[in-house]
Amino acid sequence: ESEERCSVDLRVTAVRQEDEWQSCSGRTRLIVDAASLDIQAGDRLRIAGFARRPSRSHNPGEFDEAKFHRGQRRLFLLRATSADAVQVVQRGSPWSPWRWLQAVRAGGNSMLWRYLGRTQAGLAAAVLLGLREQVDRDRTESFMQAGTIHLLAISGLHVGILAMGLMFAARFFLRHRRIAWMAAAGLVLAYALLTDARPPVMRAAVLVGVICVGRCLGRPTLGFNTLAAAGLLVLALNPDSLFQTGAQLSFLAVATLSACGPLLLPRPTDDPIERLIESVRPWWSRSLRAIAGWSFRLWLTSVLVWLVALPLVSQRFHLVSLVAIIANPIVWIPITLALFSGFGVLLSGPIAPPLAEMFGWICDRSFAALEAIVMLASHIPYSHVWTAGPALSWVVITYLLLGAWYVLSQYRPRGSILCLLLIAWLAVGLTTSPPAMRQWRLATHDEMRLTFLSVGHGCCVVIELPDGQVWLYDCGRLGQPETGERIVSESLWEMGIHRVDRAIISHADADHYNILPGLMQRVPVAEVCVSPWMFTERSEALSTFERAVEQQGALFQEVDAGDILWESTSNAMSIDVLHPVAETSHSTDNANSIVLRIRRGGQTMLLPGDLEADGMRRVLAQPSTHAQLVMAPHHGSIRSSPDSFGSWARPEWVVVSGGEPTDPRLRQAFAQHGASLFNTDELGAIRCTYRTRRDGSRVSLLEHWSGTRWQTLARAQRPAYL
Repeated sequence: ESEERCSVDLRVTAVRQEDEWQSCSGRTRLIVDAASLDIQAGDRLRIAGFARRPSRSHNPGEFDEAKFHRGQRRLFLLRATSADAVQVVQRGSPWSPWRWLQAVRAGGNSMLWRYLGRTQAGLAAAVLLGLREQVDRDRTESFMQAGTIHLLAISGLHVGILAMGLMFAARFFLRHRRIAWMAAAGLVLAYALLTDARPPVMRAAVLVGVICVGRCLGRPTLGFNTLAAAGLLVLALNPDSLFQTGAQLSFLAVATLSACGPLLLPRPTDDPIERLIESVRPWWSRSLRAIAGWSFRLWLTSVLVWLVALPLVSQRFHLVSLVAIIANPIVWIPITLALFSGFGVLLSGPIAPPLAEMFGWICDRSFAALEAIVMLASHIPYSHVWTAGPALSWVVITYLLLGAWYVLSQYRPRGSILCLLLIAWLAVGLTTSPPAMRQWRLATHDEMRLTFLSVGHGCCVVIELPDGQVWLYDCGRLGQPETGERIVSESLWEMGIHRVDRAIISHADADHYNILPGLMQRVPVAEVCVSPWMFTERSEALSTFERAVEQQGALFQEVDAGDILWESTSNAMSIDVLHPVAETSHSTDNANSIVLRIRRGGQTMLLPGDLEADGMRRVLAQPSTHAQLVMAPHHGSIRSSPDSFGSWARPEWVVVSGGEPTDPRLRQAFAQHGASLFNTDELGAIRCTYRTRRDGSRVSLLEHWSGTRWQTLARAQRPAYL
């Protein structure tokens, strides 16, 4: 997986229970903190490690690890801290076909690294052998933004280009056409197995195989029949595969090409005069016209596939790549050259090194050209748009309607009626999208929401105000910020939020701000509020954070105790800062944390950041309050005076935003003041909704994300006169 970690899929045969081995069966994935392991397919291993269940989705819109592994028939994962924890008990049979495939793949990878430059070798390994882990995150992000991410995943495009080359070569070198077709089918199937038989590859391999068999038998091959056969095979191998987005997009693209085939194929003219005129044109004119026609059909193919896939792509990946309409036809030339020359390297490397050198140079230059096009396309202003996407129900119905439109050809509407129906259906999609549904909720309910996202050891609180504004209180986590960027952005989109009006960073610890710069590339943030002491002690991380925020066009604003950040008399609500004081700097960054107080109709909520030490003492010196909801200071640390803070705040509900199970002492400290404690690490994202009913009564609802929906934790109601 990386320089420090590798993974391998295993079949489990026994588990040690104390001093005895107990037979069992199942699959798992082993993750080892090592650069590589000296093991091969078929080896019998003894592993000392830690087993855990894959985690469910902890936030709305987040990738469900448990569901993914369950679809791959893995119910638990293994983790070993070093390569020494993995012992080979018995080497596998040298005649194992899976061992051969692994050896061929490893040999092919070494050939690519030998004959290509180091810059492009990893990209070639991903495109030719399916080794996606050799492409870093920034590269992958550029391909995604340019709408060419499918090039990094071995799919029907790769298999189709390979099949065309093999069929041409087989027909050139073999006299009998039937043998040529069968040889091409066999080589395509072998390539599919070499690349782990992923669903898109198997789909393409089945299509090629059916076409080859049909040509051998002299029978026509119908596009949708072969596509159905491929679907049945993929379904038989793993039923969950057809529910994966990659497989769905692969089948969708082929279905689009099959349905629109008459539009994409050249139409020979029946007019003898036109044929005569064409025959007397100069060769260069005929060539240019042929190239122009081919280019137009290629562009039209790209546009049709892009349009049909757009609803699913925008709903699943929250990205609309506008530049893909232009980029995809252009990359056909370098990707075709790269694939043919790359296969040339793999085939000639072991037997003809000089030939492999030539193929390697062509392949390296082709991948360099491909990446240059992708980088240019991804950096064009407005080349792509991050979006919440349409509702899933609208996407499903859209594809059902497209299928019905194709099948029921005699009932198809025409002309202006079709345009009106299309506009009406797009309007339905817009009005049922998550942002539109959120606006409808705000217009019909007088409410405010606080959502504590589960980001591990860190903090990110989403504050939704009654007037539609969205604020973030902190936006960071301990560890890689990329994971947090994905969690927060996908959660915001799922909640129907595509813009943040204000981000408040409590203090200068990275686990409270390091997600924000990356998040701002996906979700615009208008303003960032910090304390006067945020940038007092400069560090490289803080300087990077400041530059990144300024580059995204956000404004910095300093806030301190006494500042009223938002107030509404109609909602009887205000948000102000309790701490820190501008004139007084405390001993640590934590002690200088911004403490945010939210008051709404007699209800108080407190967000204290990592408040501790002399900063905590200053806050506790103020008049005590009765808060319905507070966030536990410093991720629930027992060193943040939970007893004194609980006595001062007297909360009903306490939320811990952390990455560890709740300390029993912390729970006891708040419980003795009548508070119930809830931890995002244990429960997932926690949401508190404050709603005012028409009769003036106020309802507070505390919920947590169960993996598929929000479930109630607690509920409180106050009459209008309180």
